[in-house]
Amino acid sequence: MYPRIVDAYFEEGYLFEMGSPGLLATGVTSLGEWFPRPRYATPSFRCVGISLRDAWFIQLTAQCLGPTPSFVIGNSHGISTMLIAEVFHPGRVDAIDAETSMGSDTGTELTRRVAQRLGLDVQVTAGFSPVDLEQAYRESAYGFILIDGEHTDEQLMLDYEGVIERAADRCVIYCHDVGLRDMDQGWLAVRALAEPLGFRGYDLSATDFGSTVLVR
Repeated sequence: MYPRIVDAYFEEGYLFEMGSPGLLATGVTSLGEWFPRPRYATPSFRCVGISLRDAWFIQLTAQCLGPTPSFVIGNSHGISTMLIAEVFHPGRVDAIDAETSMGSDTGTELTRRVAQRLGLDVQVTAGFSPVDLEQAYRESAYGFILIDGEHTDEQLMLDYEGVIERAADRCVIYCHDVGLRDMDQGWLAVRALAEPLGFRGYDLSATDFGSTVLVR
C-alpha cells in the first residue's frame, strides 16, 4: 500500500523522507531540492505530511469502516489524501485546500497527477473552508473526514461546523495537530457540539502531533 504511494510521488519527481525516531513525520521533497543529511539530523523535506502513527490509526479505521467516501480539509501536497484514498478504496475522496502555505499551490496539481497514476478517484478543490465547501462535495455523506486546515481553535470549530452536515451515520472525524498547535479549547468545543449528535471524542495520545478523533 504505502510503497505504491511512495513510488508514484517518485515518478512525479518527489522523494519521500521520514523524520527522526522521536517524530515520525513523513514528507516529500522535490528531487531538485533534496540533499543528503547527516545521521539523526532533521530531514530536508519541504512538504510535511502526517506521521506514520497517524497513518496506522487511519488504516485501522478503514479496517473497521470498510470502503467509504472520505473528505479532507487541508490537502497540501496530498500525502494524507493519497493514504486515505488507498485504505478506503474504492470509496472516492474529495479534498479542499486554500493553497496558502508551504508551496501547496503546486500541491493541488501534484495530488491530481499522483491520484491519476494510482488510479484513485480523488478530487481536489482550491478554496477556503467553510465558505467553499459546497464546491468541493461530490457526496451527500462521508464516512471518514480529516480536518487538517488552518491550525487555530476558531478554524477547527469552523471546519467542524462546515462538514458535520455531511457526516454519515457511521462516521469518523479525524482532527490533526490538535496537541501540536495547542488547539485544546477548539477541540473541547467541537467535542461538546458533537456529543449530542451521537459522537464520542477521543484523544489519540500515541500520535506524534496530538491528533483527536470523533467516532459515531
